[in-house]
Amino acid sequence: MTGPTNEAAFIALSVAVFAVGTISVVLSVFWIGTARSQWTGMIRSLGLMTYPIYLLHESVGGAITGALANSLPVWTSIPIGLAIVFLSAWMLVRYLEPAVRSGLRTAIDRLARATGNPATESRQSLH
Repeated sequence: MTGPTNEAAFIALSVAVFAVGTISVVLSVFWIGTARSQWTGMIRSLGLMTYPIYLLHESVGGAITGALANSLPVWTSIPIGLAIVFLSAWMLVRYLEPAVRSGLRTAIDRLARATGNPATESRQSLH
């Protein structure tokens, strides 16, 4: 199903995603540096989610949107696909990434102790 309506929807969605990304960057550069508030953690999480969203948007989002497009209108299937991509990215950032980081930190510490390399001092900024 192609045509002007679907192209217009895609363009509108692209502009909206670009606007949200631009606003997030501006907030992170100007606002977070000067004001610490309840929004700081949320904006940081959104920033950390950008790469998982990039990795998941085509494969997961495209598969879900394509599967739903057969039975639902495009205005319904795209938001559902995006919601699942954003939820998946948040879960990766919230649960998987800290566990992987902790495991890597432990492995690097053990390797550094075993080889006598003081690598732990150079990693203190990662905590």
